[in-house]
Amino acid sequence: MRGGAVIEAPTPESPAPPREPEGPDPTATSLPARAWYAGWRLGFRTAGRLLYGCRTLHVDRVPATGAVILAATHVSFLDPVLAGMGLPRPAWYLARRSLFRSRLFAAMLRSWHAIPVDRAGESRDADLPGGGGFATVVRLLRAGAAVVVFPEATRSATGEPGPVGRGLEVLARRAGGPVIPVAILGAHEVWPRSRRFPRPFGRIRVAYGEPIPAPGPDAIGLPLAEAVRAAWAELRARHGPANREP
Repeated sequence: MRGGAVIEAPTPESPAPPREPEGPDPTATSLPARAWYAGWRLGFRTAGRLLYGCRTLHVDRVPATGAVILAATHVSFLDPVLAGMGLPRPAWYLARRSLFRSRLFAAMLRSWHAIPVDRAGESRDADLPGGGGFATVVRLLRAGAAVVVFPEATRSATGEPGPVGRGLEVLARRAGGPVIPVAILGAHEVWPRSRRFPRPFGRIRVAYGEPIPAPGPDAIGLPLAEAVRAAWAELRARHGPANREP
């Protein structure tokens, strides 16, 4: 998937408690669909290892079940694939609606759990009603899904993480799931936004941080955006090119 998308939402007066998902389970898929998804994920993982020596670090920090928000850095076209291919569970993603213009490619993206959203975050996916990208993701999380978001709102032109938008904290408050910071290292050098095609070589690492609880009304400590950026910085410092230890 080339390019993720980020949702923004107005800050609520107070966090809404998690609720049971309404209607059909949005995470429910058929056995063939699950096998298709698992096969492609294995293929991406194998290609990543062979081409770029890709490794996932601290993936045990991601809960095996239950709602979880994976807040990933966004430095490359490869990020949506990299952020979830090493997980022990399926994940859902947001992707720009412009990527869904081709019916064939759109069907492929949906089979990889991509949700089409407009730049402003509005989703019109008939299979996932909810009144917008934000509502769609909340429904998925309340059903116990893992959802990958890119809270910087756009791919970095320099490879350095940008500011974290307020939509991440709103999402965590409303859905109630913990946030896992995800630092993607080396992907910018392989496929930055300035290149049409990826380089055929490089070294990529995907590092998962410690879970950050969803902020409550009486939250104490760093605001969520600052905590995520601090975790990204720690992961990048530890697992960057000059530091190769796991």
